[in-house]
Amino acid sequence: MSYDYSSANATLELPNPYRVQNRLLFACAALMCAAGLWTLFQSRQTLGPVAVAVGLALLAAGVVTAATGAKRLRFFFGRGRPESLAPNLEPSVVGTSASAADLKRTLRDGALTYPEPSRAIAGVLYHWVPRLITGPLAIQNQAKVAFYSPCAMLVTALSFAISSPA
Repeated sequence: MSYDYSSANATLELPNPYRVQNRLLFACAALMCAAGLWTLFQSRQTLGPVAVAVGLALLAAGVVTAATGAKRLRFFFGRGRPESLAPNLEPSVVGTSASAADLKRTLRDGALTYPEPSRAIAGVLYHWVPRLITGPLAIQNQAKVAFYSPCAMLVTALSFAISSPA
């Protein structure tokens, strides 16, 4: 498959896969910055160094989160993309590699294998996004991490709510 890398060609204008993640990142950044500013204003009255440190940390985390989202506003397919599925050979070498031959045989036979979900949380994720099971392993791992983090935060928030003296 050949690629045209000219800037006049619009074939590399792909939809941004980070669109939803960017929205969530900017929402989290706004919340963290607001919480940091609120904490700083509240710490003016109490003059507590811990409150000032927490406020500054929240403000810095909000700025870093917003910067992460800003870096992903545009999605480009640059040179060297998509990456090769098998190791690349040197230009002087003629032929193919053993892993490339295995990959071709697997694709030709239609013998693709997919890892089965082994945890309860992974089962919920694959239930909500059934087409994820056929995605590349890197995407599956990134989705698992992105799903486990809010689950852990939710469990932590619930434990705080239950254990707090009401």
